[in-house]
Amino acid sequence: MMKTTKTATVKMTTKTVTMVVATVVFFSAVKAVNADTLLRIDTDLLIDVPSGSDYKFSFDISECSQRGDEYIQVDLYDNGYSYGMDTSERPDPMLMIARGNTVYPSTSYNADLQKWSWSPTSTQKDEDGYDTFRPYHRIVIDNRVCTEQCLSGDQVCVSTCETEKSRGDIFKGVVKNVEYFTQNRLNGNLRARCSSTPPCPEPDGKECNNKGTCTDINSNSVGVCSCVDGYGDVACDAVVTTLPNGEQQPTTGNPFLLNEKMWDYYSFEVTAPAGSESTIIVELNRLYGDPILFVKRAADGKANGGSGIVNGVPSTQDFASLADVNSFRSRLDHHHIELTNADSGLYYVGVFNNNQYLKEVSKYYLRARWNNNNAGVETPMCPFDCFGDSQGVCGADIPNGKSVCTCQLDAFGGEYCQGKVIPFDTDDHYWRGINGVIAPGEWNYIKIDTAYLPSATKDGLRVIFSYLGNGHPLLIIKYNDFPSYENADTILSSSRNVRSPTEFHITADVMSRTGVYYIGILNINYYVHEEFSYNIIINVGSSSSEKLPSFISVSLVMIFSLFVCMLIALAKRIVQNRQLARMRALRAAQIAANPELAFTFGGAGNRRVEPFRGTPQNVISRIPIVTFRGAGDEPKLDDCDYSCAVCLDEFENGDRLRQLTLCGHQFHTACLDEWLGQHDNCPLCRAPIEATSQEGGERVEDDNEQQQQQQQQQNIELTSVFRPSNGEDANDNRNDNNSAYSVV
Repeated sequence: MMKTTKTATVKMTTKTVTMVVATVVFFSAVKAVNADTLLRIDTDLLIDVPSGSDYKFSFDISECSQRGDEYIQVDLYDNGYSYGMDTSERPDPMLMIARGNTVYPSTSYNADLQKWSWSPTSTQKDEDGYDTFRPYHRIVIDNRVCTEQCLSGDQVCVSTCETEKSRGDIFKGVVKNVEYFTQNRLNGNLRARCSSTPPCPEPDGKECNNKGTCTDINSNSVGVCSCVDGYGDVACDAVVTTLPNGEQQPTTGNPFLLNEKMWDYYSFEVTAPAGSESTIIVELNRLYGDPILFVKRAADGKANGGSGIVNGVPSTQDFASLADVNSFRSRLDHHHIELTNADSGLYYVGVFNNNQYLKEVSKYYLRARWNNNNAGVETPMCPFDCFGDSQGVCGADIPNGKSVCTCQLDAFGGEYCQGKVIPFDTDDHYWRGINGVIAPGEWNYIKIDTAYLPSATKDGLRVIFSYLGNGHPLLIIKYNDFPSYENADTILSSSRNVRSPTEFHITADVMSRTGVYYIGILNINYYVHEEFSYNIIINVGSSSSEKLPSFISVSLVMIFSLFVCMLIALAKRIVQNRQLARMRALRAAQIAANPELAFTFGGAGNRRVEPFRGTPQNVISRIPIVTFRGAGDEPKLDDCDYSCAVCLDEFENGDRLRQLTLCGHQFHTACLDEWLGQHDNCPLCRAPIEATSQEGGERVEDDNEQQQQQQQQQNIELTSVFRPSNGEDANDNRNDNNSAYSVV
């Protein structure tokens, strides 16, 4: 499996990495297992590299030159690997070497670009092996004279080669166990060997895995494994099943089974006379899981202008170029890849069961077909055979070079006649709608001609969709063609939890052209695997739930909102004025009942100017704190104010209030504390917080009768504000935690 640098499938990685910064950079010299280890030619070296660490080594190729062996291969094999291991359980080694006795190669990763870079630039590395998460890595050094390595007359190549060889016969190497994707220890085997011919891969020390022969193709610097039947990939270490021409596999009736995040590989050989080309169609019929279909010509690869790795099986890095992306993204049951004008040779088919969206064992059937279009004869060949003669016929000699399906008119439709077509053309359809039943993975197409609904181009369409069953309906529309998830003009609904019934409005912009429109209904066979029955009613006009508000409606809403805001502001002002009036009336009543409390006011009711007197903190802290409990549904007492005279807000159930001991008034704790920071009297009646000394040092003696009168008034207020709950005595002591109020 490929790692996500490795552009196609970031979501297919085994571990999602959160990037704290835009660019994540790893340096190979950050941590090192050892200073340097000498790797001797033809000698295996066991290495142990923790995740995130580097193993440094060096080797001398002069011994190979003395033998006349001008090819040197450096191999790395993961000894802990076993077939079928999840990539999250494996290490992530990167093998790199650089010529010279002074510099170890290093690497850095740019997370934004999803690319690695190496230093020095001449660093050799097995990038393909790293990208595809192979357990086997190798690098081949071509130490022939430069004129043999380079094409005749390529002086740039010769100059670069000579500069590189001038650095000597010592190579510095690094095995970096990258921690970016997985975090597992590497238990590996490292080896360097000489060869007089271009070497082939040797996984676990076995040339071509003992499943093929090594050949030198076009005198390249690396050999190529020609694998026996049943095996494939660069080193013949992948199990590959051979596909016959035109026969669905497996033939026993039971589908192939593929676990999550695993690959199945297949192969077939196309042979044709020289100069002729073939048409190839590979079809996958999906039943369960989330398979992705890949087809690759083995000899193609990045090294010769193609896609993928030369002589390698497909990998997830080939997703964009070699996979049936549309069928995978559209959650279809029928996947296919068609290659026209295809060259002869070995082809690999790969099936990968992705588990990022659906964690399920994949079940599928597979068929590969190819024909040889030579001597002016072309055999028509269409995907899935147009689902049989009863639904469509495959036609050849199409100008674009591809055979196409001609479907039974107004009966079946789609790219390969896979869906049932239902014309919307009767009054019964208009008033009662169209009914149908769709099995998992199947299509219905509702054909709408604007000749029958001419005003639809001006007013759009109103669609009411109802269904019964546990299926997953997808509703899409397209002009003059059968829609798919990828080409639809509008997607009406793709949710598995779409309400029934649901009303949609297809706007006049979508319906602006005269002609035929198709509403496609697919029962997505993905999260659920059951059929559903449906009814769809189509009328001209806007959806009642989606009509755009008119300018007048918007204006009325804005005017009403402003009016409500003004009413709220006016009501708040009235409430505040009432609270102030009540505060003043209560203050006057207090002074009238207790003339001594008016000592801070002048005869005209004006406050006398006095020097600042704040209340000491130790006095404030002694003022009792009570918990307010409202009167509930019982009537409030007329002479009791249920608001704080400092902030003018009414008390609410559970508010913590300070209760002044002399006058009995209550205030929010924070409000009174702030007031007493600047004053030493009650905010409401200006009574002192506690008894103070008179001028001349004489202490004010409390009058028993006045004190009793104040206490009686205080009890009245407490009874009205802190009303006991049912079954409790209104005369309980305030310090009784079981009372309707409590003093803290």
